[in-house]
Amino acid sequence: MTVCLCVPEPGSCKDSEGGEVAMRAQVGDRLLVGHDRPRIGLVIGVPRADGQPPYIIKWLSDGHIAMVFPDQYSRIVPASHPAGTGLTAGEAT
Repeated sequence: MTVCLCVPEPGSCKDSEGGEVAMRAQVGDRLLVGHDRPRIGLVIGVPRADGQPPYIIKWLSDGHIAMVFPDQYSRIVPASHPAGTGLTAGEAT
């Protein structure tokens, strides 16, 4: 899994080796925004066919739905990743 650290240019990110990668998401992924206390949203729409921003997000804290252009502190957690679910890798949901 590549952790995407976004830089100011929209859709442009650097991987752990410093190479550029594009932020991509699909419906069902989670978007984490912020650093110390991240706001978590569920990706419910991806208007671009290539999976790049913007994303339609449903915020888990209040159910608000918004179109979001993630900033440099945002990250995508794939739907298949157990982070934040209380499950370990390989467990059924």
